[in-house]
Amino acid sequence: MNISINISADTVLVCTAVVAAASLIASIYAICRDRVKLKVVVIPDCEKEDLLHMGFEAEVVSSIEGKRCVIKAINVGRRPISLQPKPEYKYDGETATDVSGWRPESDLVEGKSAAVIINKAIDLSKLTDVVVKDVTGRSRKGKIPKTKE
Repeated sequence: MNISINISADTVLVCTAVVAAASLIASIYAICRDRVKLKVVVIPDCEKEDLLHMGFEAEVVSSIEGKRCVIKAINVGRRPISLQPKPEYKYDGETATDVSGWRPESDLVEGKSAAVIINKAIDLSKLTDVVVKDVTGRSRKGKIPKTKE
C-alpha cells in the first residue's frame, strides 16, 4: 500500500505568503501596542477637597488659597515611563515650572499617573502649552480644556 501526496509549488508559495503576511501583521500590532504612551491633561478649577481626593498630601494642599489647575500625566501604554522632575507650561507667553506636589514614581507603570498643582491661580485662556518630558527628552503636550466665554 503506497500513499503518495503531491503538492504543487504554487500551493506552497501561496501558503508561505499567507503565513508571512500574518506574521508581519502580528509584529506590527505588537510594536504599536507596546509603544510608550503618555496622556497629559489639565484639570481646571480644583478646590482643596478635590486636590485631597486626587491624592495630594495635606501639607501641600493646606498652603493653597482658591482654585488651582492640576496637570496630570497618565501612562496609558504598556511600557514604564520615567518622568523628568517638573512639567513645564506656557502662561501668557512665558515658560514656567512653579508647581507643587510633583512626585512621580521612579517608573510610571501601566495605568498609573502623576499629578502636579500649578502654584498660582491662572486664566485658562492665557495657558497655551503644557508639556511633560520623560528622562529621554521626549515631550508630550497636554490637552487644555476650552474656556467658556
